[in-house]
Amino acid sequence: GIARKNSGKTVAVASHGGAIRCLLCRVVLGDIEKLRDMPWSDNTAVAKLIFDDDLNCTAEYINDSSHLSKDLLPDDNRIKSLAGKRE
Repeated sequence: GIARKNSGKTVAVASHGGAIRCLLCRVVLGDIEKLRDMPWSDNTAVAKLIFDDDLNCTAEYINDSSHLSKDLLPDDNRIKSLAGKRE
């Protein structure tokens, strides 16, 4: 996989939010059956995953959108809607 072929390197990977959420669920919660407990993230949110020499993965951070100015983060978005928090 990507981690094995790029050991010791920093790699950026982009994907669809649903696929990222599934991956983060496995890494953070340890079980895809807990997907309903995994939060959604805003578009362009960033996660940093660290792989050790045995390819064990930990998340340094997830769902970070601090690179976006507040005017680019909508007050009313799909994530709030799905969480029942639409005002």
